Amino acid sequence: MTEDLEKIAEYMKKIHFRKKIFGGIDEDDVWRQLEALQEEYERILLNEKAGAAAVLKERDAEISHLKKLLASGKDTRSDLQE
Repeated sequence: MTEDLEKIAEYMKKIHFRKKIFGGIDEDDVWRQLEALQEEYERILLNEKAGAAAVLKERDAEISHLKKLLASGKDTRSDLQE
């Protein structure tokens, strides 16, 4: 995730808005740039959620395995380290 956030930080450093003929910046351009930034954050969030779900699934499988070992009476240290 850190790498993704660094990419966003670099993007934000390079962002430039179009200027209007009579001062200020082009509001449509600002909204377009902000939308792109929001999409990048959403992509990162989805990746983080998928990673967290995978870790939880792995943890649940390990807990289930350990419960089965304990229920079967194979609760020696060597069996628990499988």
